[in-house]
Amino acid sequence: MFRCTECQKEVEIEFVKCSRCFAFGSCSDLDEIIDSEVEVEESDKPVKLSEVEIEEQFYHKTLSYVDDLLSGGFVPDNVYLLSGEPGAGKSTLVLQLAEYFKKTLYITAEETLEAIKRRSNRLKIKGKGITVWSENNIVEAFSHAQDFDLVIVDSIQRFFHPEVGGNPGTVSQMTHSTAHLVAATKGCGCITIAIAQINGEGNVAGPKSVEHLADATLHLEVDEDGIRPLRIFKNRHGKAPHHVYLRLAARGFENAKR
Repeated sequence: MFRCTECQKEVEIEFVKCSRCFAFGSCSDLDEIIDSEVEVEESDKPVKLSEVEIEEQFYHKTLSYVDDLLSGGFVPDNVYLLSGEPGAGKSTLVLQLAEYFKKTLYITAEETLEAIKRRSNRLKIKGKGITVWSENNIVEAFSHAQDFDLVIVDSIQRFFHPEVGGNPGTVSQMTHSTAHLVAATKGCGCITIAIAQINGEGNVAGPKSVEHLADATLHLEVDEDGIRPLRIFKNRHGKAPHHVYLRLAARGFENAKR
């Protein structure tokens, strides 16, 4: 499939000039981009299924209700996409999760460092193990990922890949940035949580490849009664769809049973 990096029109045939916005040179081959960034490991030789050894899965434990939602906890080398409408509490939730890791890198292209500090003060989070960084170059942002247990990206639509043309948020930029994020995460042994914005239909803004490349996709909602369902729609290491009900209190989210 091919998409225009300017207007996001999707077609099956490669083009020179977009038929919608008339832009030249805006054709992007998404399959080629993804294949170049994310390499699939192959076995040296064919083996019998009965001879394949399975290592015991390690889960990093955090908030009990999030661990239950993830069928055990966070898995190293995995990318978790967290979406939700503005004001749902995505940034609050990731700060709470960061407390359960020894070393967290919080990379923001959305908020100021002062805004993150104010939120941590409100939540009574000391943040001694949390490093904050204002950066929107995805390659530069992940140049130090191997030194951390958790990497938070806020938000993926605001980042850009330096080798790709176009502004942050375009299809080409989001595809390259996400592919680089996934490849870097697989190579450093860390866990990445990428916050994502949503469009007017309530879906993750940008190309479907963003959700496809993530190992798990979560969505935080706000009900009329103040209850905030946290839903998981995709999970490579557990059941989905599934959900838990949360309530936002003075010191962050807590479980709200229904």
